[in-house]
Amino acid sequence: MKLTSFNTDVENVSKLPDRPNIESGYTAEALKEVFDKAGVDIKEYINGVLIEELASKTTGNSGADRIGSGAITTVPGDTVQAKLEELSNQINGLANQSIPDGSLTADKLAPEVADFIENLSFRAHVFYKPGEHAFEITRTGTYKITAVGGGAGGGIMPTDASRKLGGGAGAVSIVWTTLYEGTICFAHVGAGGKGLTVDGTSMVSNAQDGEASYLDAHGYYEVYAEGGKFGLGTRALSENGSVNIAGGYPKMSDYSGGEVHFAMGGDCIYGNGGAFEGDVAGIGGGGYAGCPLGGGAYSQGYDGGNGLVIVEFVE
Repeated sequence: MKLTSFNTDVENVSKLPDRPNIESGYTAEALKEVFDKAGVDIKEYINGVLIEELASKTTGNSGADRIGSGAITTVPGDTVQAKLEELSNQINGLANQSIPDGSLTADKLAPEVADFIENLSFRAHVFYKPGEHAFEITRTGTYKITAVGGGAGGGIMPTDASRKLGGGAGAVSIVWTTLYEGTICFAHVGAGGKGLTVDGTSMVSNAQDGEASYLDAHGYYEVYAEGGKFGLGTRALSENGSVNIAGGYPKMSDYSGGEVHFAMGGDCIYGNGGAFEGDVAGIGGGGYAGCPLGGGAYSQGYDGGNGLVIVEFVE
């Protein structure tokens, strides 16, 4: 759509006779009108047609629809309106995340921007829920892998039902190793052992050991940390790590003049065992002991803390 052309004849003076006279109708007023007519017609066209068309906001009939535009390679359209609409579509596409997948590659980023994104990128897998967790290594590099076994539950000494016995802590194993992009790993988080269970006040089962935690990265264990043990002086051991820490065993202390012996849950560098009734054992910590009440009656023991596996990108 174009601007309306001005096609009014403005050759008014040249069409007058060589000797205009009153007898032919050319009075002074009539001659003035002839001389002024071209200016009046142009004024009416500019104010009544041209400006109205340029100022129009009507969709499909706006001023921008009537003004042509030179070619722009990345912005198709023959008018200013068409190009504005195309630019709007392109901007909306960017705002709506319609950039094609994979079109923004690292080589298109400035070095400082690439470094910034790299420093903000994912650096660690942390697993703390019991069970097996599969994941893929997304970039080759040196990794620090930490495994903590689940703590044992709290109960009573099997050889002396009058003594409380807190659960032992799980072991800790730490290793630095190279993992490769695309490697499928399996992290197993050991569950904390169950504490002494009762039905009413009668014992159903004594406390249980905690489960081992480990990482299988190449078809073998990169790290392995045993679960805490339920028994005096029985430490949980760790394997395959650059640093291996045995799980703490239950600590015995006299209470009330030595009449009753209490054993707290074993300690762990990632969390303490239950030290008082009602305490929840931390990661890898042993559970607080069940209590012998006498006459074959017992109170509930507390569960050991669950284990942990951390796979952390170093460099």
